[in-house]
Amino acid sequence: MNKYFLGVLSIFSLLSSNALAQNTYTPYVGIGAAYHVAKVSKAKPHYFGGNLQLGTMYNPYFGTELFYEQTASDTKKMTDTQKLKTSYRTYGLDAFGYLPLGCDNRFSVLGGIGLGHYVTRQKMSGYKHKNNSGYAYRFHVGAIYHLSEHIALRPMASYETFKHISNFNHQFSYSVSLRYYFTEGK
Repeated sequence: MNKYFLGVLSIFSLLSSNALAQNTYTPYVGIGAAYHVAKVSKAKPHYFGGNLQLGTMYNPYFGTELFYEQTASDTKKMTDTQKLKTSYRTYGLDAFGYLPLGCDNRFSVLGGIGLGHYVTRQKMSGYKHKNNSGYAYRFHVGAIYHLSEHIALRPMASYETFKHISNFNHQFSYSVSLRYYFTEGK
């Protein structure tokens, strides 16, 4: 895990070192939808969720983002008589490195890392529900396309590895978000 963290950190340092003379503060809010494929116990639930983001781009190459996400529940049949119903909510902080492409900087590829706090809800048929909490390391790749000066579209894929959450192992996430920039978004 440490080699992945160091690799992503070195990418951020390379991307942000070119931008020291171009610092601009560009806050934004975002709303999005996501699809998740998780590994829970011996099941692979598929979650649909909605997310909110509040972030800033410090320059064209680096930004940070606070996020909140809530998923709908998923039910999987474990045995002939038992079903497992799971869902979760999460919040945390992500850091992104951006690489603008093209002359007008309307399109950028992104890479990111983050840390999220997850609160899971699990219910096995015939038992009471159980809440569990822990954290996850988050790794992202994606793109941003600026539709206008203030609006951008961000498709993104993520890998999240859970720590200290019983029965939850890891998940892949695919999301699409719309961002509104309070100042120029390119």
